[in-house]
Amino acid sequence: WDLAASERHKALYLDAEHEDGYLRDKCVFSPDIDIWDTRAATVRYDNGMIMSYSLNNYAPFEGYRVGFVGTQGRLDLFVHEHAYVSAAGGKLALEGGAKHVNLRAFPLFEKPYDVEIEKGRGGHGGGDSRLLDDCFLPRRKADPLGRAAGGLDGARSILVGIAARRSIEWGRPVRIDELVKFH
Repeated sequence: WDLAASERHKALYLDAEHEDGYLRDKCVFSPDIDIWDTRAATVRYDNGMIMSYSLNNYAPFEGYRVGFVGTQGRLDLFVHEHAYVSAAGGKLALEGGAKHVNLRAFPLFEKPYDVEIEKGRGGHGGGDSRLLDDCFLPRRKADPLGRAAGGLDGARSILVGIAARRSIEWGRPVRIDELVKFH
């Protein structure tokens, strides 16, 4: 793939190498590259729920799959997104908008069916803008399910990832309350 063959790709990638120091030379073995390409974690919550998480940075598409298993069946979400693209001056911007979204329910002992979901604008199916609104704007509408996340929820979320990193470094499971105390 010749990035210089397209003015758009040249401007976005090659001409921007001085901005972030990332050289698109296709060498994944450079000693300067210290990002983990693959990671996985198993998280056990205090209420007994278990989460399995896996991330592959080299996947051939941008997106995610989420599955929930409960007492009444399974719910699977598959989101295929546009890669996040941005450029100086706002010339290029595909902010991770969804290309394809599928939510499928698998009720126990019944036929599976697709669930229609509201389409949002921007990254994560519109979730990014909703999250920012919930955090920084006054409440505009009722939230009977307690869906809106705040700063404390964000801290707890990132602490799961921090605990996973510490678990690898320390060679053992790590509890969140070893890292920080919530009062």
